[in-house]
Amino acid sequence: MTRRKAPPLEWAELAGRLTAYLPELPDEEAARIVAGMTPAARTRVRDHLRLHPDALVSGASDAPRSVQALIASLAGSGIVGVRAPACLRCGRIRPLRRAVPGGRVCLGCEGTLANRSNVGPCSVCGVTRPRPSHQRCAPCQRARVSASRSCSACGRPTPLDPCSSCRPRPSAPCALCSTSAPICARWPLGPVCLRCYRTSRSHPGTCPACDRQRVLIARKHGRRTCGPCGGHDDPYACPRCGNPRSYVVRGLCDRCTLHDQLDTLFGALPAPVASQYARMRTALAECEHPRTALNWIRNSHSARLLVDLIAAGRPLTHDDLDTVAQGGGRGGTQSVDYLRGVLVTYQALPEREELAARMPPVAGSPADRRRTRVLHQPAAFGSKKLVTVLRRQGADEVRRGRRVDAFARYLETASVVFPD
Repeated sequence: MTRRKAPPLEWAELAGRLTAYLPELPDEEAARIVAGMTPAARTRVRDHLRLHPDALVSGASDAPRSVQALIASLAGSGIVGVRAPACLRCGRIRPLRRAVPGGRVCLGCEGTLANRSNVGPCSVCGVTRPRPSHQRCAPCQRARVSASRSCSACGRPTPLDPCSSCRPRPSAPCALCSTSAPICARWPLGPVCLRCYRTSRSHPGTCPACDRQRVLIARKHGRRTCGPCGGHDDPYACPRCGNPRSYVVRGLCDRCTLHDQLDTLFGALPAPVASQYARMRTALAECEHPRTALNWIRNSHSARLLVDLIAAGRPLTHDDLDTVAQGGGRGGTQSVDYLRGVLVTYQALPEREELAARMPPVAGSPADRRRTRVLHQPAAFGSKKLVTVLRRQGADEVRRGRRVDAFARYLETASVVFPD
């Protein structure tokens, strides 16, 4: 009767490395798992665990495919504590095939990286970009596919059916708030819900590693960091200045988008007309909150009114604003008044006494003469404070002269005599 040979020392060493970080794994089960491996897989697992003893519980993406298969087998057996490796680029738990500097990536990211290696002029738009399909960039390829497809739910053109807006999103615990909700994005730090995504995009934070304003999508040493400091790309960096891209406008940051809007608004003006708005353009371009100025230019009625007046190509005057105010309703009048205040503040228009300028022409009646003397001689009854009060009591009534007439009659009753 022949004796059963003892397992080699390398097998015992490998079994000991398996149970070192997995106390719930019995020694007999670890020895059985090692004995069931192929010689090549046994060698790769042993060599990797020698360099990274915590590879079974760390979730590092540099684990070879043999270690990934071992982790999947242990997790399927109900061993608590094992952690599957996540993709280095997208952070998702998937089979990792391609080795890249810093770890391994999944099949989807492998295709993305391969597409990025084919960079050149797009055959449709001519812009130098990655060309994933038939020498066309991704936006042109999506537009080409969308021309022949539409979403079955909303009917909009889309390369996929249903579209990204109508497609149901799987729920998972958010890596930032730990709430189980539909996933909006998958960052290197983990899946992120819609609320945390909007907050992170609209309010970038200061990266503790580089002290720069960035969208903090990674995690390093237990702290949230930007993508480059965590060893990842930054998909939200402005391609022009490197600052965080705008959450409202696609492509650029708020500051660069504001500069483009100002170039479009004032760039085509002749030199004499452009000099009238020089201070206003500089102040808007250097404002502390560019998104506020950008929202005013894009959404405000007074800004659209300014665009129409600038399109005339001649210097703007108070008479032009008065003409526009006479043709509009109350909302139009308020927009004109706001625009006039902005232009006066930035010295695009000279200051003027609005109360006197808005009075109708003086006729020959005694009431008209009283109204004119009260408005044009405020020093006769103390100061300009009363004119300010009358202005606040209602622009419409002051324009018609009712309160001025009433005050003039009061002055006559009180025996107040105006100097000639």
